[in-house]
Amino acid sequence: MSVAREKKFVLKQVFKNLKNAGLTSSGDIKEHFGIPWKLHVLYGNTLYLECLHSEKLNSWCLEVDIELSLGNEKDVKLEEKTIKFASSNLTKIVFEMENYLDKYLIDGNLIVELVVKINKSMGIRYRLKELSDVILIAGDRKFYVNRMYISCHSSYFKTILLGKLSESEKSIIELKNIDPDDLQKFLNVLYGESEINYDTVEGILKLAVIYDAKTVIGRCEEFLLEKSKSSMKIKFTWAVRYKLDASLVIGFQSDSRKFPTRFGKIPEQKWLDLVGKSAESGWTFTRSGWKNERSVVLRFAYSEPVI
Repeated sequence: MSVAREKKFVLKQVFKNLKNAGLTSSGDIKEHFGIPWKLHVLYGNTLYLECLHSEKLNSWCLEVDIELSLGNEKDVKLEEKTIKFASSNLTKIVFEMENYLDKYLIDGNLIVELVVKINKSMGIRYRLKELSDVILIAGDRKFYVNRMYISCHSSYFKTILLGKLSESEKSIIELKNIDPDDLQKFLNVLYGESEINYDTVEGILKLAVIYDAKTVIGRCEEFLLEKSKSSMKIKFTWAVRYKLDASLVIGFQSDSRKFPTRFGKIPEQKWLDLVGKSAESGWTFTRSGWKNERSVVLRFAYSEPVI
């Protein structure tokens, strides 16, 4: 069994000539585990830590333990606490004194050393550059991945990264016509994050099918069966469009209260044949039935509009 890598790092910052720095003095932005961090001193007596995570997600949160040392007293921990960051709260007070930080200044400068350990996170996928050997580019964004890991979960990437194609020798792969937000969410699910919801499931499912990522497809199927509140018609349409398990398609049409009653009279084998034809030949689900450019396979009537 593999041991999870501890997410721990040290932030060091020297605030020079602090007394003449004004109300606020800000340190340099430093990136650890794919997340930018920044230290600030306010009013000369309050130390802030800012988490500059700006990934376009619905929400995220992060819980960290911190240990603070100031000046040359690195063996003396002035503050040890647990703090939480979130998409709605990026800045936290680390240390505060009633009086000025004079006693910790060395030649007018404040030396800060902060040990940070990430305990819990939600909605964040860590882009560990040191563990990545391939960069995927979608749009104007880069995604750092591990060649072996992504190949184990996707036959598409296994072919281009480990096969005999020219791409297998490259460290940068451009993915054309791929929405970077959808790719981010797809990779998050691939790495174990919970990103599947009503707004994201189709985008994730589409990429999972393109890249033949069976684990991600399975998680999308599980969401559609057990958690999604979408109508049966929407679920059925996605099931056929993305060639999901035939039993899943049959399951979506089995609820006679929500689906047209005529569907329930069609033998299962005919449904399997219909699903196969629609997946292979580009059939589409419309208000009047299953259609392609030439004909209508099945017509039905119902009052509920297609969403």
